[in-house]
Amino acid sequence: MPNWVYNSVQVAGPNDLEEMERFITLISSKPEFLNDDDWESGKSFSYHSFITLDREHRDEYHETNGSKADGKGGFTRTGDTEFNWYNWNCSNWGVKWDAGSADLDIYRDDQNRASVSVTFDSPWGAPIEVFQAICEQFPTLDIDFSYEEEQGWGASAKNDNGVYTTTKEWDIPQSHADYLDLDRVDSCYCSQTDDVDDWYDDCPGKTFDTVYEVKLVSTFTVKARSAEDAQQAVTNDLSGYDPIAGVELLTKQYEPEYVVTQLEGETV
Repeated sequence: MPNWVYNSVQVAGPNDLEEMERFITLISSKPEFLNDDDWESGKSFSYHSFITLDREHRDEYHETNGSKADGKGGFTRTGDTEFNWYNWNCSNWGVKWDAGSADLDIYRDDQNRASVSVTFDSPWGAPIEVFQAICEQFPTLDIDFSYEEEQGWGASAKNDNGVYTTTKEWDIPQSHADYLDLDRVDSCYCSQTDDVDDWYDDCPGKTFDTVYEVKLVSTFTVKARSAEDAQQAVTNDLSGYDPIAGVELLTKQYEPEYVVTQLEGETV
């Protein structure tokens, strides 16, 4: 199984209404290259909408890489050509398979102005060549791209008047600060597990030296002749001894309240 890369293409409007509708029509229509079964089985987004191959090479595209006996005791390579599906996909899309687990959403406001969201998976890397083709074919649309591999490295980019332009790149996060920079603190180990040993050294709370005083306070309300009698009555009650004559325990709060105080200047 490959390492999957999670891709997002966000197309905003309404900077060019006509081009937005052309874009929607293109991605919503089955590319000529795909058969009806593939499209109807849920293929809601395909790279073939933007980069596809000529009719004359489509039979060659479906040849399988491998070898066969040559009848002379040896083997010959079959299918390992420029237009074999694997070679052609990698050369023209930058990845070996078409979009996987694609999810296409088209939103329209009360004035019928549209925006589009596309998310999909790709193996090992992002289909950069496809992103470049989208920009070249729709230079007036506001388009934001982002992708992230399952280990955490990735990038974001935008359509800059027809040019695919990277705006940010990042490696696999190696610290709490890295997640903070990506605005994804909730994905850091310190948000995922209570085992502090798994946290990064810069995670808040990984190391600590502040001293706190913790008091457990149970509260009793006592009707008595003196403070000494009141205290003794509570002691007897907690110990299971007989109550003191003439002393009445009006209320009892056995569940303790925690009173936590940070000691000023105290560290260890």
